[in-house]
Amino acid sequence: ALAIVTTAVIGHRRSRAVERRLAVEPSIGVHIARPGYELVVLPTQISMAYAIGGRHPQVVLTGGLVAELTAAELVSIVEHEEAHLKLSHRRHLAVIAMLEPIAAWVPPIRRLLEVTRMTLERAADSATTDHPATRSALLRLSGVSTAAGIAAFTAGDVVERLDALSVPAPPPDTSIRAMLYLTAISLGMASIAALWLFWF
Repeated sequence: ALAIVTTAVIGHRRSRAVERRLAVEPSIGVHIARPGYELVVLPTQISMAYAIGGRHPQVVLTGGLVAELTAAELVSIVEHEEAHLKLSHRRHLAVIAMLEPIAAWVPPIRRLLEVTRMTLERAADSATTDHPATRSALLRLSGVSTAAGIAAFTAGDVVERLDALSVPAPPPDTSIRAMLYLTAISLGMASIAALWLFWF
């Protein structure tokens, strides 16, 4: 029980440490104030985009990404990352980070985390206004090709997202996120009960 609690705390602290490392200071790159967050463009040729929530939310792009994408694709990427912030995905990702170390021992929890991550990405994809541009950006950034006979299994998550963008978005499914929180709460309560029995 103590190991479960300790592992969850370590996972959460690691995720927050990564978030702090990825936050971009004002002296680095170009910073543009947007409603509800700061858009940052980093001067590097690596292609990358991510969002950081918290007190000072940021959507971070790299110069390499900006150079590689069309204007429509770039707008879609920004909308996707913006959606992560607007939909408060940070708290779901925090729970995933807490459960991740435990998932290595429990395959059903590992699968739950994979499905939850995919649900969050698909929700952000669906929030973009130009789905063809989002599909194009995913293809361009993932290296997935539309050529016949391509071995695309190494990018299965991207393929699933591409397929999802080709059909109308379904209504939000809260059951997976509810299962994620229920799992975290159940593990926490089981750990507390076990510690109480051990000490008393």
